[in-house]
Amino acid sequence: MQVNNPIFCVNHRQEVAWAVILFAAAFLFYALFQNDIQGYDIWWHIETGRLILNDHFPKSDIYSHTAYGRPWVLHEWGSEIIFYLLYSRFGFSGLIWIKSMTAASAALLMFLILKMRSRLIVGRNLCLLVTVFALIGFHKTWGFRPQIFSLPFFLLLIYLIGRWEQEKRSALLVAIPLMFVVWVNLHGGYFIGLIYIGIHIAGKVVGRRFDSGKFRFDKKLVLVFFSSILMCLVNPNGVASLLYPLAYRSNAQIPLNFIAEWYPASMSNSQYYFVFILMLIAVLYFSRRASSLPEIMLLVFFNYYAIKHHRLTANAIAVSMPFFFDKINELYARMVKPDRNLALLSSDAGIPTEATQGEENSPEPLNRRYRYFYYLLVPTLVLSMVFVSAMIFAGKGKVILKSEIKKLKYPLENIAVLKKSGTPGNLFNQYRYGGLIILQLPGKKVFIDGRIDVYGPDIADEYDTVLEMKDGWQEIMKKYNISHVLVDKMTPLGKFLGRIDHRWKLAAEDNISVIYVKR
Repeated sequence: MQVNNPIFCVNHRQEVAWAVILFAAAFLFYALFQNDIQGYDIWWHIETGRLILNDHFPKSDIYSHTAYGRPWVLHEWGSEIIFYLLYSRFGFSGLIWIKSMTAASAALLMFLILKMRSRLIVGRNLCLLVTVFALIGFHKTWGFRPQIFSLPFFLLLIYLIGRWEQEKRSALLVAIPLMFVVWVNLHGGYFIGLIYIGIHIAGKVVGRRFDSGKFRFDKKLVLVFFSSILMCLVNPNGVASLLYPLAYRSNAQIPLNFIAEWYPASMSNSQYYFVFILMLIAVLYFSRRASSLPEIMLLVFFNYYAIKHHRLTANAIAVSMPFFFDKINELYARMVKPDRNLALLSSDAGIPTEATQGEENSPEPLNRRYRYFYYLLVPTLVLSMVFVSAMIFAGKGKVILKSEIKKLKYPLENIAVLKKSGTPGNLFNQYRYGGLIILQLPGKKVFIDGRIDVYGPDIADEYDTVLEMKDGWQEIMKKYNISHVLVDKMTPLGKFLGRIDHRWKLAAEDNISVIYVKR
């Protein structure tokens, strides 16, 4: 039977074309339209990358006068070298390029995960739609921080395990431990990957126990799990890096209540995630297909922690989206009238189905209109991506990206004042200013910066006490021999320091901050 509607054409080149379109479009979107320099930690990451390449690999704090000498597990050193090399050679444009590449990689991997599970002829179109929806949920991930590398690795892990379950090719599993060698040196999110494998194995074991009454497990997957743990030891810090993420279990070592991204999910910080949860509940309500135990365990675990800490919503969406996609496929199949020729296609899922078993379905050529569409769109997007990348690597990225540090976010003028005046003594600074001070004022020790794991709850509490001018704030200033202050002008310390204590005078003021110097 001839199938003329291009929506129902199954063509491998067509799938590759759509994958290329998605990757290039995502890259261009993030490079051209999501290129604001945001985040306050990127600056000390850049400086640390310079330090590693040009000086030494630090094992203790060297940037502050409050935590100087305290142990520092530099677990993101690989990311910091990448950031430094790109920033030192190409400026902000280099940072935008790597962010756009990781976002495009996540889009492509999400598409491949969904396509791998698709059983409907129109699955490609649904894959694209759901992938775009997933990207909306991932939006908070794409700041200028090492965590931009973590989500693509997590999606790659999901893809490799999914492909292995379909094809049982050992090469797919061999790639997983090798992936962890790179991942552990880029970002602490590798630990979430280990958790994913562990829950997947546990769900399979328990599920088979209920089904057959015996404990059975995939020996190869268990071997991969322990091999991946061993591979995570291949880093400059050894066991310390492997165990580092465990410090985030509570406030005992790291004051999570001090970090906004570790707050619980709410409609103010995770509205897209809650929209997705409502949609997921809706498809679950109408679904008739029983879910596997590993799917249920993964869904419950990751969404529980996403609600508890909204930083993890991207991981929860990555885990939940294939499950959501399966349910959408099921509902669509029930709504559409069955047709032997148009129901299911083996080439769309990679697995023969009852409707197509034993049949040969030769791909139908695209009609002329869609052929022109692909011939024009694919090279246009690819060439545009190459052009943007070439401009960046030629040192002219600023011409097309218009990237710069926004004065409304950073105290650029007052940092320039401190740099020019060379004010001696110890500084008390706003938490989010610390990273930029470290980069732009070499040698100036900060009171605090984004490495809250180094400072711990004690210094974090002292910082909060001084900034809010709570009881005992003057004793803390005396303890650390503070001689000058750089804080947001709208904080209690920024507003009232000179009025309450006349030993302090206002030395400078810019759009967002003030400098006080002790007389």
